[in-house]
Amino acid sequence: MPEEDKGKHIELQFDGIATYATIWVNGTIMHRNWCGYTSMYIDITQYVTYGNDLNTIAVRVDAHSQEGWWYEGAGIYRHTWLVKRSPVHIVTDGVFANPVKKILTRGRSL
Repeated sequence: MPEEDKGKHIELQFDGIATYATIWVNGTIMHRNWCGYTSMYIDITQYVTYGNDLNTIAVRVDAHSQEGWWYEGAGIYRHTWLVKRSPVHIVTDGVFANPVKKILTRGRSL
């Protein structure tokens, strides 16, 4: 990681790993996921090294049993991202809209 990224929020995003996955960053277990159909977001900020030091990301997938009937593969099967953000940021998937239809009666909303 470049030195200029120090102080940023660093996150790994996996859109899909089938099926029993364990993720390490620089030798530390960061996340375990037992469902191949869910994405995961992992804050690795405290574990990243900068400059000439190497970072190692290891993913182990164990597909010893089948989870669904339509995907019988194993491994990282969707996009994987390394995201760098300002330390002040909106958490991944932290904002959503919930549109509500307001009914007006005699000039007042319910």
